[in-house]
Amino acid sequence: MGEFDHERALQASLKELSAAGPPVVRVVRDTYNQWSRAEGPDPKFGVDPGDMRWRAVHLLGSLGIPDAIRSLFAIAKTPLPDPRRSEEAYADEYRIRLRAIAGLEKLKAVPELKELHEIGGVLRNPAATSLFVLGTNVGGVSRVNVKTALAEDTADSKDYNPGKGRVAQPDKPGSPKSSVKRRPDTPTVKKER
Repeated sequence: MGEFDHERALQASLKELSAAGPPVVRVVRDTYNQWSRAEGPDPKFGVDPGDMRWRAVHLLGSLGIPDAIRSLFAIAKTPLPDPRRSEEAYADEYRIRLRAIAGLEKLKAVPELKELHEIGGVLRNPAATSLFVLGTNVGGVSRVNVKTALAEDTADSKDYNPGKGRVAQPDKPGSPKSSVKRRPDTPTVKKER
């Protein structure tokens, strides 16, 4: 999962796991909970707990097993941490909640998505979008032609919020002067030769 050019192997693996049924959901949920208690990156493998939790949530949604709905819903409705304490922790948690909503959409969990929408907050719009995809418009969502929307959009290259310890981005994204600095907790992808 998360590697390029391995789609067939991933689909075969998902099919095999799905065939095992509800016990797989319990194992993946327990794995998620175990990584939730982790204090930092695994020294043996160098993987970040947030990334591993995201992968577990992705797997729960991809299995196609209805028993995963309850776990995905519980994850999605867990309150987000205060972004002022740690932007990285907030970003990880937000990504995990979005992945849980995507999993609920895959499992067509309309009642759970409606409840997430009613709770409000920053996950209200993603929940509304997933409901719209499933044929339930809770208001404020409409289909837009991508080319039209992108044609009307104008890029703003100014960095309005340069973080401490990080230099402001160059004026022109993609210029030879710009270089992307990978976050230390982002796993690297190794190409097979």
